[in-house]
Amino acid sequence: MRMSMREAEATGRTVPFTMRWPVSQDALSLSLFHLTHLLQAGVGLDDALHEVQLMEQGRRMRTLWQEIAQQVRSGEALSAAMGNWPSAFDPVIIALIRAGEVNGELERACASCCEVLDWNSAARSRMLTALLYPLFAMLVLSAVLVFLFVSVVPSLEGFLSGTNSVLAWHTRGLLLLSGWLTQAYLPVTLALLLLTLLIAGLRQSSVSFRLLTDRCLLRLPLVGKLLVELSLSRYAGICGRLYRSGVELNHSLLISEAVLRNTALRQSFAGLRTSLVAGSTLSEAMNRISIVPASFRRILSAGESAGALGQALSQAGDQHQRHAKLMLDRIERLAGPLTLSVVGINLLWVIISVLGPVYESAIDSVLLS
Repeated sequence: MRMSMREAEATGRTVPFTMRWPVSQDALSLSLFHLTHLLQAGVGLDDALHEVQLMEQGRRMRTLWQEIAQQVRSGEALSAAMGNWPSAFDPVIIALIRAGEVNGELERACASCCEVLDWNSAARSRMLTALLYPLFAMLVLSAVLVFLFVSVVPSLEGFLSGTNSVLAWHTRGLLLLSGWLTQAYLPVTLALLLLTLLIAGLRQSSVSFRLLTDRCLLRLPLVGKLLVELSLSRYAGICGRLYRSGVELNHSLLISEAVLRNTALRQSFAGLRTSLVAGSTLSEAMNRISIVPASFRRILSAGESAGALGQALSQAGDQHQRHAKLMLDRIERLAGPLTLSVVGINLLWVIISVLGPVYESAIDSVLLS
């Protein structure tokens, strides 16, 4: 989230040009790590913020902490000063800092912010590692296959048709596919690109279309389950951390909804808060969300009955984080062999379809001689 010029005018401040884009979450985590240790060592907040500013190597982060330090010296709370910079601090971080200020445990709140940022960074990097390799491999595979079907196979078509042997079904299929791709690969590529841009544009402009596509994503066999596991782990973990920090349950649930990137999931959990306001317990409201696993609901029900809801939420988040990690590990292990298998099968098809008629023609020539 970035601060707009309208928000800057509302706060009466001039936003530096370098601070109009989101800052690095890794750099922010490191800054909060330094702030945590300075506060734990007994350094005052003003001096600690000044030291954090001096430790920063980047200009943007140094400017950020300089502005925050000035606002704190002028009498603002740290959470209020951070709230003036939505391009750097999301509502979860601000809520944790505000709860730490109320409870007198600011250093513990800063440590919790570090853990949240580190977890987000680790989950993001694992997702990129798990998905980028298969996507890159499929792009390379598609380029190789298009090159074979468009450039190599048509050059052999005259030779294959000139043989006296009857072409096998897989050879005829290869020639038909090659002929179709030779004529249609440019229009097909353009159509796929336009379709991708259209879907991206509709997701940005239409809430109903984004909701429809997000529901379709959740129904996908492997991707849908992985999205649910990752979303539930972040939602429950952050909600439990906020609730144990002293934030009321309804507000904790509201802030935690911001981490749900899937619109369908976010809509379902927004209905959960409505049920709580109507008088339902959290476990009863959770039972109305069909996509939530039964184990997640049982943990929350047990924690709510025992009066340890915050701990139960954290445990549920840890459990689904482990499930998501196992699924990502399986995807990483299967991506390589699966990609190699697809490449091998297609190359084997081309080789057999091309060399088969050659061998048959050679055998017929030997027999006739």
